[in-house]
Amino acid sequence: MAFPQRKYYRLETLEKRWGVEGDDIIYAIENGLLRACIWLPLCFVEKRCKENGRFVVADTKQLEGLVSLRSRDCRKVLSKGESRVCCFGSLDEEGVQFTLSSDEPEQEPVVISIHHLVVCYQDCRAFEEAHDLLPKETDQPKIRRGLCCKNDIVLESI
Repeated sequence: MAFPQRKYYRLETLEKRWGVEGDDIIYAIENGLLRACIWLPLCFVEKRCKENGRFVVADTKQLEGLVSLRSRDCRKVLSKGESRVCCFGSLDEEGVQFTLSSDEPEQEPVVISIHHLVVCYQDCRAFEEAHDLLPKETDQPKIRRGLCCKNDIVLESI
């Protein structure tokens, strides 16, 4: 049975995957070369779409799941260890932002620490291709047949 494909990677995992220092990954995130995301807990947000160069409220709804962070918010998190954030980007729709609802029920800013930051699988692969990075390890364990183990299958970690 194959292990399911990851939807995201933690920063420490990317260090090992690419064989680089954490500072290199932080540099890429702070400078908008690599998009960082967080898991947003269930909250009320205003969906804002860009019209004529300005963001306007298109909808108010509950949201929970992976959302992107702006580079400037990532800089605050990475330099101070944590930050309070109210604005997030959509992973699925270009030019869409989610801001925490200012109406009833009013939402408190989300406290984000460096440990909350992840990189989505698609962003990881795009970054690897753009910068000729080869993963040091794969997402799937190797399977070799013909060795002595139950059912002649040995799982070997990379």
